Amino acid sequence: MTWLGQPAQSKRDTVLASAQQVFSANGFHQTEVQVISNQTGISKATIYKLFGSKNNPLQEMVREVFQHLGVLTLQAIATEKPAMDRLLDIAESFLRFGEANRELCLLILRDAGNVVTEIGQSYQEKMAQLLPLVEPLFEAARQQGSLGKVDTDVIVDAILSNLLGHFQSWFLLYNCEGSLVDKGMRNVSFLVSGFSASR
Repeated sequence: MTWLGQPAQSKRDTVLASAQQVFSANGFHQTEVQVISNQTGISKATIYKLFGSKNNPLQEMVREVFQHLGVLTLQAIATEKPAMDRLLDIAESFLRFGEANRELCLLILRDAGNVVTEIGQSYQEKMAQLLPLVEPLFEAARQQGSLGKVDTDVIVDAILSNLLGHFQSWFLLYNCEGSLVDKGMRNVSFLVSGFSASR
């Protein structure tokens, strides 16, 4: 089994990979932990010891997605490209992640109501870690004339909302056909051009 594109290296990752498959196929509420146990060969007792409840694998999926997106952000920041290019690379890496992990992202969107509090907490924690790291890029982009004087958190919220909405429309309107990255980056570039005009 694979988890986030890599072979599962632990019982925990194996359970997450299985839970993703089973939740996607059967729905979160229709899935019994026993099904995951049968698929993985890991006992129910061990699954409950690892996660505590059926909700927790879904919560952990959300946390790991945010963690992975944080890594992608740091990778983009670390390059020597101009500031605006690095900011756009972050958005593109998020879209590539969504395209490569379509089933996982669709599962989270579909069943997010079951862990909405945890999603909010994970998001706030990750933003608190990342905003201080990306702020110098935004400031450099402002100094280079690529961004107007709009607060960083406002721009980040607008871009993330755009990306999330674009993923939903790619799924609902386009049946995941065509390139999520190409369509999404056209929208992000258009959005960012609006911020650059607001000087």
